[in-house]
Amino acid sequence: MKKLLLMGAFALSLPTAVKAQQTVSQTTINRAINDAKQHFCTNGMSGFAKHIKNCYQKSGGVDKCLLEDISLSVFDHQFREAMKQQTGQEVPPSDVFFSQPVSEARYKKYFLPKFGNNNKGYSYLKPGIIQVTDTMGKCLDNTEKQAKTTTTRATTVSEAVVSEAVTDTKASFCSNSNKGNLTLKRLDFAQHILGCYSHSEQSPDKLPVCILEDLSFWVFDKNSRAASPIYDQNYPGDKQFFSAVDFNDRLQEYIAPHFGYLPDALNYFDPGINKVTDTMLSCVK
Repeated sequence: MKKLLLMGAFALSLPTAVKAQQTVSQTTINRAINDAKQHFCTNGMSGFAKHIKNCYQKSGGVDKCLLEDISLSVFDHQFREAMKQQTGQEVPPSDVFFSQPVSEARYKKYFLPKFGNNNKGYSYLKPGIIQVTDTMGKCLDNTEKQAKTTTTRATTVSEAVVSEAVTDTKASFCSNSNKGNLTLKRLDFAQHILGCYSHSEQSPDKLPVCILEDLSFWVFDKNSRAASPIYDQNYPGDKQFFSAVDFNDRLQEYIAPHFGYLPDALNYFDPGINKVTDTMLSCVK
Protein backbone atom coordinates (compact mmCIF):
# COMPACT_ATOMS: atom_id res chain seq x y z
CA MET A 1 0.00 0.00 0.00
CA LYS A 2 1.26 3.46 -0.81
CA LYS A 3 2.55 5.37 2.16
CA LEU A 4 -0.20 7.38 3.80
CA LEU A 5 0.45 11.09 3.65
CA LEU A 6 -0.78 11.62 7.16
CA MET A 7 1.59 14.31 8.25
CA GLY A 8 0.96 16.84 5.53
CA ALA A 9 -2.77 16.24 5.44
CA PHE A 10 -3.18 16.68 9.15
CA ALA A 11 -0.77 19.57 9.47
CA LEU A 12 -2.87 21.51 6.96
CA SER A 13 -6.00 20.88 8.99
CA LEU A 14 -4.60 22.06 12.31
CA PRO A 15 -5.49 25.55 13.53
CA THR A 16 -2.69 28.09 13.23
CA ALA A 17 -2.17 30.19 16.31
CA VAL A 18 -1.78 33.91 15.75
CA LYS A 19 0.72 34.18 18.58
CA ALA A 20 3.37 31.71 19.62
CA GLN A 21 2.07 29.39 22.31
CA GLN A 22 3.64 26.90 24.64
CA THR A 23 3.68 23.41 23.19
CA VAL A 24 3.95 19.92 24.59
CA SER A 25 7.47 19.11 25.75
CA GLN A 26 9.84 17.02 23.66
CA THR A 27 10.26 14.73 26.66
CA THR A 28 6.54 13.95 26.58
CA ILE A 29 6.68 13.53 22.80
CA ASN A 30 9.57 11.07 23.11
CA ARG A 31 7.66 9.04 25.69
CA ALA A 32 4.62 8.96 23.40
CA ILE A 33 6.80 7.85 20.48
CA ASN A 34 8.20 5.02 22.59
CA ASP A 35 4.66 3.98 23.53
CA ALA A 36 3.65 4.03 19.85
CA LYS A 37 6.58 1.78 18.98
CA GLN A 38 5.80 -0.59 21.84
CA HIS A 39 2.03 -0.80 21.43
CA PHE A 40 1.01 0.34 17.93
CA CYS A 41 3.92 -1.22 16.10
CA THR A 42 3.41 -4.60 17.76
CA ASN A 43 -0.34 -4.75 18.47
CA GLY A 44 -1.87 -2.34 15.96
CA MET A 45 -4.51 0.31 16.58
CA SER A 46 -6.54 -1.76 19.03
CA GLY A 47 -3.44 -2.50 21.09
CA PHE A 48 -2.47 1.17 21.22
CA ALA A 49 -6.07 2.16 22.05
CA LYS A 50 -6.06 -0.25 25.00
CA HIS A 51 -2.81 1.26 26.24
CA ILE A 52 -4.27 4.80 26.01
CA LYS A 53 -7.35 3.80 28.01
CA ASN A 54 -5.04 2.48 30.72
CA CYS A 55 -2.97 5.66 30.49
CA TYR A 56 -5.95 7.82 31.44
CA GLN A 57 -6.65 5.62 34.46
CA LYS A 58 -3.22 6.29 35.91
CA SER A 59 -2.56 9.43 37.92
CA GLY A 60 -0.54 12.17 36.23
CA GLY A 61 0.84 12.32 32.70
CA VAL A 62 -2.39 13.50 31.07
CA ASP A 63 -0.39 15.37 28.40
CA LYS A 64 1.06 12.11 27.14
CA CYS A 65 -2.33 10.38 27.19
CA LEU A 66 -3.96 13.21 25.24
CA LEU A 67 -1.10 13.36 22.76
CA GLU A 68 -1.32 9.62 22.10
CA ASP A 69 -5.13 9.73 21.96
CA ILE A 70 -5.34 12.56 19.43
CA SER A 71 -2.47 11.14 17.37
CA LEU A 72 -4.07 7.71 17.14
CA SER A 73 -7.49 9.18 16.33
CA VAL A 74 -5.99 11.27 13.53
CA PHE A 75 -4.10 8.26 12.20
CA ASP A 76 -7.21 6.07 12.27
CA HIS A 77 -9.26 8.68 10.42
CA GLN A 78 -6.64 9.27 7.74
CA PHE A 79 -6.03 5.54 7.37
CA ARG A 80 -9.72 4.88 6.77
CA GLU A 81 -9.94 7.77 4.30
CA ALA A 82 -6.97 6.37 2.37
CA MET A 83 -8.57 2.92 2.23
CA LYS A 84 -11.87 4.43 1.09
CA GLN A 85 -10.13 6.24 -1.75
CA GLN A 86 -8.36 3.07 -2.86
CA THR A 87 -11.23 0.61 -2.45
CA GLY A 88 -14.35 2.75 -2.87
CA GLN A 89 -15.67 1.14 0.32
CA GLU A 90 -16.59 2.87 3.56
CA VAL A 91 -14.35 1.44 6.26
CA PRO A 92 -15.58 1.54 9.87
CA PRO A 93 -13.38 2.78 12.71
CA SER A 94 -10.84 0.12 13.57
CA ASP A 95 -11.91 0.02 17.22
CA VAL A 96 -14.91 1.09 19.32
CA PHE A 97 -12.39 3.44 20.96
CA PHE A 98 -12.83 5.70 17.90
CA SER A 99 -16.64 5.63 17.82
CA GLN A 100 -18.30 9.02 18.19
CA PRO A 101 -19.89 8.48 21.64
CA VAL A 102 -16.71 7.05 23.16
CA SER A 103 -14.50 9.73 21.59
CA GLU A 104 -16.81 12.53 22.73
CA ALA A 105 -16.80 11.18 26.27
CA ARG A 106 -13.00 11.32 26.40
CA TYR A 107 -13.01 14.76 24.79
CA LYS A 108 -15.32 16.18 27.45
CA LYS A 109 -13.59 14.43 30.34
CA TYR A 110 -9.94 15.05 29.49
CA PHE A 111 -9.47 17.48 26.59
CA LEU A 112 -11.86 20.33 27.40
CA PRO A 113 -10.98 20.69 31.11
CA LYS A 114 -7.31 21.12 30.22
CA PHE A 115 -7.49 23.26 27.08
CA GLY A 116 -10.96 24.77 26.97
CA ASN A 117 -11.16 24.79 23.17
CA ASN A 118 -9.87 23.01 20.07
CA ASN A 119 -7.50 25.73 18.86
CA LYS A 120 -5.58 25.89 22.11
CA GLY A 121 -5.40 22.13 22.50
CA TYR A 122 -4.31 21.34 18.96
CA SER A 123 -1.76 24.15 18.91
CA TYR A 124 -0.28 22.77 22.11
CA LEU A 125 -0.18 19.16 20.90
CA LYS A 126 0.58 19.73 17.19
CA PRO A 127 4.38 19.17 17.27
CA GLY A 128 3.87 15.88 19.08
CA ILE A 129 0.99 14.74 16.87
CA ILE A 130 3.16 15.10 13.79
CA GLN A 131 6.00 13.08 15.31
CA VAL A 132 3.83 10.33 16.81
CA THR A 133 1.74 9.81 13.66
CA ASP A 134 4.95 9.78 11.63
CA THR A 135 6.20 6.95 13.85
CA MET A 136 2.97 5.02 13.31
CA GLY A 137 3.16 5.59 9.56
CA LYS A 138 6.67 4.16 9.46
CA CYS A 139 5.55 1.10 11.41
CA LEU A 140 2.72 0.58 8.94
CA ASP A 141 5.15 0.83 6.04
CA ASN A 142 7.48 -1.66 7.69
CA THR A 143 4.60 -4.11 8.16
CA GLU A 144 3.77 -3.79 4.47
CA LYS A 145 7.38 -4.32 3.41
CA GLN A 146 7.79 -7.29 5.72
CA ALA A 147 4.65 -8.92 4.36
CA LYS A 148 5.92 -8.49 0.81
CA THR A 149 9.50 -9.62 1.44
CA THR A 150 8.84 -12.57 3.75
CA THR A 151 5.97 -14.06 1.79
CA THR A 152 6.70 -15.38 -1.68
CA ARG A 153 3.49 -15.51 -3.65
CA ALA A 154 1.95 -14.66 -6.98
CA THR A 155 0.46 -11.25 -7.66
CA THR A 156 -3.07 -12.60 -7.40
CA VAL A 157 -4.92 -15.39 -5.64
CA SER A 158 -4.56 -18.86 -7.17
CA GLU A 159 -7.38 -20.66 -8.93
CA ALA A 160 -7.04 -23.52 -6.44
CA VAL A 161 -7.77 -21.18 -3.52
CA VAL A 162 -10.69 -19.60 -5.37
CA SER A 163 -12.13 -23.01 -6.23
CA GLU A 164 -11.93 -24.17 -2.62
CA ALA A 165 -13.54 -20.95 -1.36
CA VAL A 166 -16.39 -21.27 -3.86
CA THR A 167 -16.92 -24.88 -2.77
CA ASP A 168 -16.98 -23.81 0.90
CA THR A 169 -19.45 -21.05 0.08
CA LYS A 170 -21.80 -23.46 -1.63
CA ALA A 171 -21.57 -25.89 1.29
CA SER A 172 -22.03 -23.29 4.02
CA PHE A 173 -23.75 -20.14 2.76
CA CYS A 174 -25.79 -21.98 0.11
CA SER A 175 -26.67 -24.93 2.33
CA ASN A 176 -30.02 -26.55 1.56
CA SER A 177 -30.83 -26.53 5.26
CA ASN A 178 -30.86 -22.73 5.12
CA LYS A 179 -32.69 -22.44 1.82
CA GLY A 180 -34.64 -19.21 1.71
CA ASN A 181 -33.39 -18.04 5.11
CA LEU A 182 -30.74 -15.39 4.54
CA THR A 183 -30.27 -14.76 8.25
CA LEU A 184 -29.23 -18.36 8.86
CA LYS A 185 -27.10 -18.37 5.71
CA ARG A 186 -25.16 -15.37 6.97
CA LEU A 187 -24.76 -16.67 10.51
CA ASP A 188 -23.60 -20.08 9.30
CA PHE A 189 -21.08 -18.54 6.91
CA ALA A 190 -19.71 -16.27 9.64
CA GLN A 191 -19.26 -19.27 11.94
CA HIS A 192 -17.68 -21.24 9.11
CA ILE A 193 -15.11 -18.49 8.49
CA LEU A 194 -14.18 -18.26 12.17
CA GLY A 195 -13.77 -22.03 12.22
CA CYS A 196 -11.65 -21.82 9.08
CA TYR A 197 -9.27 -19.41 10.79
CA SER A 198 -8.98 -21.73 13.79
CA HIS A 199 -8.26 -24.67 11.49
CA SER A 200 -5.62 -22.65 9.61
CA GLU A 201 -3.50 -22.47 12.75
CA GLN A 202 -2.80 -26.19 12.29
CA SER A 203 -3.02 -26.07 8.47
CA PRO A 204 -1.43 -22.78 7.27
CA ASP A 205 -2.18 -23.60 3.62
CA LYS A 206 -5.86 -23.08 4.46
CA LEU A 207 -5.35 -19.45 5.52
CA PRO A 208 -5.69 -17.85 2.04
CA VAL A 209 -9.03 -19.63 1.63
CA CYS A 210 -10.26 -18.27 4.97
CA ILE A 211 -9.16 -14.75 4.09
CA LEU A 212 -10.78 -14.91 0.66
CA GLU A 213 -14.08 -16.02 2.19
CA ASP A 214 -13.84 -13.35 4.90
CA LEU A 215 -13.13 -10.51 2.46
CA SER A 216 -15.80 -11.76 0.07
CA PHE A 217 -18.38 -11.82 2.86
CA TRP A 218 -17.28 -8.33 3.93
CA VAL A 219 -17.75 -6.99 0.38
CA PHE A 220 -21.08 -8.82 0.06
CA ASP A 221 -22.25 -7.30 3.35
CA LYS A 222 -21.13 -3.78 2.43
CA ASN A 223 -22.84 -3.92 -0.95
CA SER A 224 -26.01 -5.38 0.54
CA ARG A 225 -26.30 -2.71 3.22
CA ALA A 226 -25.64 0.03 0.69
CA ALA A 227 -28.34 -1.34 -1.61
CA SER A 228 -31.05 -1.72 1.04
CA PRO A 229 -31.83 0.86 3.76
CA ILE A 230 -33.65 -1.81 5.80
CA TYR A 231 -30.82 -4.34 5.61
CA ASP A 232 -29.60 -3.58 9.14
CA GLN A 233 -33.08 -4.21 10.52
CA ASN A 234 -33.54 -7.47 8.66
CA TYR A 235 -30.13 -9.04 9.33
CA PRO A 236 -28.78 -7.80 12.66
CA GLY A 237 -27.65 -11.19 13.93
CA ASP A 238 -24.20 -11.26 12.35
CA LYS A 239 -23.34 -7.58 12.80
CA GLN A 240 -20.83 -8.49 15.49
CA PHE A 241 -18.83 -10.41 12.88
CA PHE A 242 -18.48 -7.17 10.89
CA SER A 243 -18.04 -4.86 13.87
CA ALA A 244 -15.02 -2.57 13.75
CA VAL A 245 -13.39 -4.42 16.63
CA ASP A 246 -13.89 -7.96 15.33
CA PHE A 247 -13.02 -7.19 11.72
CA ASN A 248 -9.93 -5.23 12.73
CA ASP A 249 -8.81 -8.10 14.96
CA ARG A 250 -8.98 -10.49 12.01
CA LEU A 251 -7.24 -7.93 9.80
CA GLN A 252 -4.39 -7.53 12.28
CA GLU A 253 -4.01 -11.21 13.17
CA TYR A 254 -4.54 -13.01 9.88
CA ILE A 255 -4.59 -10.70 6.87
CA ALA A 256 -2.02 -7.92 7.29
CA PRO A 257 0.98 -10.10 8.25
CA HIS A 258 0.65 -12.11 5.03
CA PHE A 259 -1.11 -9.93 2.46
CA GLY A 260 -0.80 -6.36 3.71
CA TYR A 261 -3.60 -4.13 4.89
CA LEU A 262 -7.05 -3.94 3.36
CA PRO A 263 -6.35 -2.22 0.01
CA ASP A 264 -3.49 -4.59 -0.87
CA ALA A 265 -5.40 -7.63 0.34
CA LEU A 266 -8.51 -6.68 -1.63
CA ASN A 267 -6.40 -6.16 -4.73
CA TYR A 268 -4.68 -9.54 -4.35
CA PHE A 269 -7.91 -11.47 -3.73
CA ASP A 270 -10.08 -9.47 -6.15
CA PRO A 271 -10.59 -12.21 -8.80
CA GLY A 272 -11.65 -14.64 -6.10
CA ILE A 273 -13.87 -12.11 -4.34
CA ASN A 274 -15.81 -11.62 -7.55
CA LYS A 275 -16.42 -15.35 -7.91
CA VAL A 276 -17.32 -15.95 -4.27
CA THR A 277 -19.71 -13.00 -4.08
CA ASP A 278 -21.30 -14.10 -7.37
CA THR A 279 -21.83 -17.52 -5.79
CA MET A 280 -23.41 -15.91 -2.73
CA LEU A 281 -25.71 -13.79 -4.87
CA SER A 282 -26.81 -16.83 -6.87
CA CYS A 283 -27.88 -18.49 -3.62
CA VAL A 284 -30.14 -15.65 -2.47
CA LYS A 285 -32.00 -15.06 -5.72
